Amino acid sequence: NRENKISKLSNRKIIFVSRLEIEQKGLDYLIKIGKSLKDDWKIFIAGEGKDKKKLMKMIKMNNLQEKIILCGALKSEELEELYTSGSLFISTSRWEGFGLVITEAMLFGLPIISFNNRGPNEILKNGNYGILIEKNNINDFIKMVNNLIESPEKMQFYQKRSLERVMDFKKEIIIKKWEYNFKKLMDSD
Repeated sequence: NRENKISKLSNRKIIFVSRLEIEQKGLDYLIKIGKSLKDDWKIFIAGEGKDKKKLMKMIKMNNLQEKIILCGALKSEELEELYTSGSLFISTSRWEGFGLVITEAMLFGLPIISFNNRGPNEILKNGNYGILIEKNNINDFIKMVNNLIESPEKMQFYQKRSLERVMDFKKEIIIKKWEYNFKKLMDSD
């Protein structure tokens, strides 16, 4: 985010950035979420992967072509535009390490909803900086998405939390942590 662009949270766009792999990334959950969204909200998916055709078929079979928009692989500037145009970022992964896309979304001030996996839990500090949903509980996930998009105050609260937390991942801070850990390792010999 070279220009410190922050989402205005004014567009009815949910952002999802991932490899298109149904099983790990929970793309089938996106269909269920899409079915539950109010008419004016849409899910924009950035990414490519081996299951793109299957996902397209699922979208078409569920008549969600107007609700779930595939953007393909995006270059840096295009991805920045997508993040800043969104009002919410979701991660439906069934398992996930450190999800870099979550920190990217936070950098642009997007509120985060994710299943409670190891990486998202670490990034969101047990739900202090975003909303963590019990793994694979799609009903609660859907309820929380709809609850959040109906409350501008909650959206702004979680936007502030994202912008606070992402500061912990600045390059300078990470370098200091690495230097400290290397020094500790060297001193232990």
